[in-house]
Formats: sequence, C-alpha cells, structure tokens
Amino acid sequence: MITKIQDKEECRKQIYNEQPFADGIVPRKYCLGSRRLRQVILPYNIHSIEDWAFAHCRDLRELWLPKKKIKVGQGILDGCNQLSKIIFYELNNGNIRFYEQEGELLACAEKFAPGNEVFDGTEIGTANWYEWLDRQICRYLRTPDDEGFDPFLAGGEEDYEEPENHLDYYMFARKQKKISVLFARFRQENYLSKERQEIYASYLSEQEEALFAVLLEKREQAYESLVLCEKQGVLTLENADRLLRKMVDPCYTESRGYLLHIREMMRQSDIQGKIWKEWDL
Repeated sequence: MITKIQDKEECRKQIYNEQPFADGIVPRKYCLGSRRLRQVILPYNIHSIEDWAFAHCRDLRELWLPKKKIKVGQGILDGCNQLSKIIFYELNNGNIRFYEQEGELLACAEKFAPGNEVFDGTEIGTANWYEWLDRQICRYLRTPDDEGFDPFLAGGEEDYEEPENHLDYYMFARKQKKISVLFARFRQENYLSKERQEIYASYLSEQEEALFAVLLEKREQAYESLVLCEKQGVLTLENADRLLRKMVDPCYTESRGYLLHIREMMRQSDIQGKIWKEWDL
C-alpha cells in the first residue's frame, strides 16, 4: 500500500514487481475503502481489475497502468474523488515511457466515459485516442445536468435540508465538473480541432456563474485558468469586471493583476476600434 506519491525511480521498481498479482488480476474489493492509499502502481502483468478494487479510497491521487487493454469490473474507482491522474506506461527494451500528459484527461474521463474504453491504453496519446476523448467530452456536455439526481433521504427532514440533496445544487455542481474537464482539455491541446475548441469555449462563456465558482474554488490554479480563458476568447470587459469584484481575497493577487492587465488591453483595443470606425465614417 503506497501512502505517498513516489518519484519515478521508485515507481519503476513497482512496475517490475509482479509478486502481489501473480495471475495478473487485481482481486475484487482489493483496497475497498482504504483511507491511506494515495498511489496505485500496477505491474506490467496486470490484465484485469475486478469489481470495486479501489472504490471509495478517498485520498487516492494516482493510478498507474500498463499500456494495454485492461478488463475492468464494476465501480473500480467509485468514490475516488481526489483522483487526479490515470497514467499508462509502456515497456520497451528495458526503457519505460510514461503517458503523463494524458493522465489528467483520463482521470476526468473515468467519471463519464465507458470504463472498458477508458482502460484501453493501446492507442493512448494518438490522434485516434484524442478523437475518442473529444467525442466523449462533447457527449458529456450535452448530458442534462439533472441526470442521475437521486437525493439521499436518511430519514429526517434535517437530512433533506443538506445542500447536496437539492436539485439546483446538484445541477450547479455538474456544470462545475464539466468546466473542470474543459480546463483539463485546454491544458492539453493535442489534436484539438478548431470546431471543438469553439464548442468548449462557448460552453465556458455560457456558464459564467459556474465558471467563476471553479476559478474561485481552485485558488492555486486560478491564474493558469484565467490565462486559458483569455486564450480561448472567454474573457470580456464585462465578465472581467464582474470577476474582479469577486476576487477580494489576498490569495488572488496574481490573478487580479493579470485580469487588470487584460482588462486594460481590451479597453485600449475597444478605444482603438472606435477610432478606426469614426475614421471610416
């Protein structure tokens, strides 16, 4: 059981250690509900992961898998809400290639794409794989935000009053998840077509309230995400002003500085555009 994120040299040792899974199968409920597990590195002989093998491991951050088609059971990562990377690796004449760039995207896709496709690493990183990913993302964006809503009533009115038991809360959270997926895709733009780029940027623009919530919640990524928004044409004079009014905490100092700079550039561009228009008249 790995209770901390290891460096690559330690990971290499785990990759070649086939002893825990001599038959190449991760057993059913292998680490179900572990509260200490942070990283899983499965050896190269693995070909199957059975039902709920790593489900409800609340602190699990990374899952490393051999680059092959792996048969997976039900809910192997259910409840692993901190999972940030699913990394495939490939062995070649004693060398190991890690597909880390796709790791964040796979961790996102695991939440909404078919499991048998997510854990097929045979084409990871190729144009075909990114085409599959973008099809899944577009399908996810079209999914109604109330899909899957099922309030948990434990037996009293006080339980129903919890925010997560309300449809509006659920739908807003779904929008935030979709936006987080789009940020992950924009961070890794390989094979991203202009058409899909415009679809994703349009979604961000349309979901301003949820977008702001994501930016404000992920404080450590706020600056980077703002840069992505500006690059995709999502920022305007109007929404930049509204966002600035929300970024009052000192932790947003860098982000505020960037927003102020972008806002001033947009204002200057707007003024210049009006001048050219007047000259044309």
